[in-house]
Amino acid sequence: MNPWLTPYYWFKSPLSGDVTQDISPNWFSPTVEVNYAGDKNIEAKVISEVASYGKQLGILSEAVLALAGDNMAPEIERLREVNDQVNKIKEENSLDLGQTARESLERLWESDPDAFADLIRHFSAEKSLDKEIP
Repeated sequence: MNPWLTPYYWFKSPLSGDVTQDISPNWFSPTVEVNYAGDKNIEAKVISEVASYGKQLGILSEAVLALAGDNMAPEIERLREVNDQVNKIKEENSLDLGQTARESLERLWESDPDAFADLIRHFSAEKSLDKEIP
């Protein structure tokens, strides 16, 4: 049956159409205005060019834990737990990115061997690797 002949395609009631909206919180998106205590231009430049909020918090956490040493205070233990959870998520994400890259490279190799070869040449010539490729 031809869908253009059905009344549904000719008439839609209010609120009956396709409605999709991303409602996920995106607090630190560049499109969200955040009221900084200081100069927002400086804050934006620091976040984009120096270190994100997460990176800054990670550095502070590492410094506090290094200074705390073997201190077993509840606050230090809580920071250790949070730091361990963050590191676990980073490791899981790192593994996922590696797997995704491998899968993408395999698909590229199968679909466009020339583009694959160009990509490999690019990374072999332009990127110095500190670690040996497994």
